Amino acid sequence: MLLKEYLTETGNSPFGKWFGKLDAVSTRRVTVEIVKLQNGRRGNHKSLGGGLRETKLKTGGGLRVYWMQDGETIIVLLAGAIKPARARILK
Repeated sequence: MLLKEYLTETGNSPFGKWFGKLDAVSTRRVTVEIVKLQNGRRGNHKSLGGGLRETKLKTGGGLRVYWMQDGETIIVLLAGAIKPARARILK
């Protein structure tokens, strides 16, 4: 599959901006997940509606990658996020 990064009308990359702020370990984990997407392996993902999908990284401490597929051949990377872990109450 061809991998394409979403750019705004002004040429900015929301994903690139987020990705550039990650530490080395998170950068590696996200890169591995992107390669999997490019190879057609979607991993742990869910639809968020309107064609938008969220992939949750298993070893990412809340790392998420948001993307859409255009036809059968192009995956468009939109953004990324780090969701905080849910608070747990220990008894």
